[in-house]
Amino acid sequence: MIIMDMVVLAKAAGGDNSQGPFGGIGSMAVMIVGFFAIVYFMSIRPQKRKEREHQDLLSKLKAGDKIVTIGGICGEIFQVKDESFVIKIDEKAKIEITKGGIRTVVSEKDNEEKKS
Repeated sequence: MIIMDMVVLAKAAGGDNSQGPFGGIGSMAVMIVGFFAIVYFMSIRPQKRKEREHQDLLSKLKAGDKIVTIGGICGEIFQVKDESFVIKIDEKAKIEITKGGIRTVVSEKDNEEKKS
């Protein structure tokens, strides 16, 4: 009853009813698909690419590489295990961290830039 009153009011107001009573659904669907496409290309896709690059970085690490953990601890990889690394942070101090705890690898070029 209410829908019929709305259609009658729309026709009385001079609204174009050439698309029928459900004419806006097609354009609404296009807008929703467009919104999800924008979210995918602006958020999800770059995040997956960054995650893939981080996994590649972790797979290439070996003993002797200098790293920085997510917690900010700088050290050198002493031993590589299946799911973790043992890193040497001092001559006598070694800690074991999971592979997901690595933020970045410190290259020799970065060390030279910091010293100068």
